[in-house]
Amino acid sequence: MLNRYLGMFLVITAITVMLFPVSAFAQASRVGSIEGRVDDAEGAVLPGATITLSSANLIGGDKVSVTGADGTYRFPALPPGTYAVAVNMGGFIPQEQAGILVSVSQKLQVIFTMQLGTTDEVTVLGQPPLVDVKNSSVANAVVTADFAQALPSGRSAAGLINYIPGVVGNTDGGPAGGRTLGSGRDHSAFGGTTQGTQFVFDGVAMNSPEGGEVEVKMDFDNLQEASFTGVAGAAEVGGYSGIVVNLISKTGTNELHAAGNFFYRGDEWNSQNSTDPNFRQATSNNKNYHVDIGGPLVRDRLWAYGSVRRETSEEASEDFADQPGFDKNLVYLVKLTTQLTEGSKLSAHLNTERD
Repeated sequence: MLNRYLGMFLVITAITVMLFPVSAFAQASRVGSIEGRVDDAEGAVLPGATITLSSANLIGGDKVSVTGADGTYRFPALPPGTYAVAVNMGGFIPQEQAGILVSVSQKLQVIFTMQLGTTDEVTVLGQPPLVDVKNSSVANAVVTADFAQALPSGRSAAGLINYIPGVVGNTDGGPAGGRTLGSGRDHSAFGGTTQGTQFVFDGVAMNSPEGGEVEVKMDFDNLQEASFTGVAGAAEVGGYSGIVVNLISKTGTNELHAAGNFFYRGDEWNSQNSTDPNFRQATSNNKNYHVDIGGPLVRDRLWAYGSVRRETSEEASEDFADQPGFDKNLVYLVKLTTQLTEGSKLSAHLNTERD
């Protein structure tokens, strides 16, 4: 059964790569990292300490490393999420640092100072301020899914970008019920042109090479994290003069989870400010349905996530209130993640839209 799932996954991935080649225009990072050092109470480094990294976002289970001769350790290529780091060494009291939030492109440093002892208890450390000391980007802001849902942004990435310092332009993030990505072509950052704003979805550039418009729409409820990188971005992100909007979609985990929501905005909720009986008020009716599900196909080996969003809108201006325009679309996302070997992970997704 496992070989069957993996075979299907590899075939789908190969077909996707051949039919939809990935642009090298802006390959923004989709991962972060945790690194650090283990010392004793006197400040001497401790080689040979066992470091364990755990998180619900880690496919394949916990990761284990051993400090080198200089007492350092490193966990690269970590998907966004919350992590815990534990350290054990003979003759010292074990320690654990939990609640470490890793975002895309971040390189966080966690340092442990071990105390002599033989107790079986684990010392849980309070979380210190974690600073990404290796990232010099300007306006390197990160918006998590929960925070994005709480913002009055029009429920689109184009709306989120309005909260970034140094960005000016269109303040309309789309209709209140709008769930799509929106276009970033009306925004400029740090005095650059509107074509300088780049959108990247799971590592794939989304802007049209010709006009800069966003060609692929993303369901806002699929967003796990959005990062905004400005001046002095990493070398892996090129071809932009303003800001890069890096969107990371949700993924499956070892636990089955599902969600759904419905948004509605109708004319009956719009006030009438005119007393003129001949005045024809603009009409606006929007409905949005969203469902998603994610979980393991093979625990610790193959995860899946999928979603469907249906949006309908009926709008007309004052001059054409009796002739409203009608629009509808359907957005699908299917995402598979597998752990091929201990050090190799493969992820592929298909995001499509239809009327």
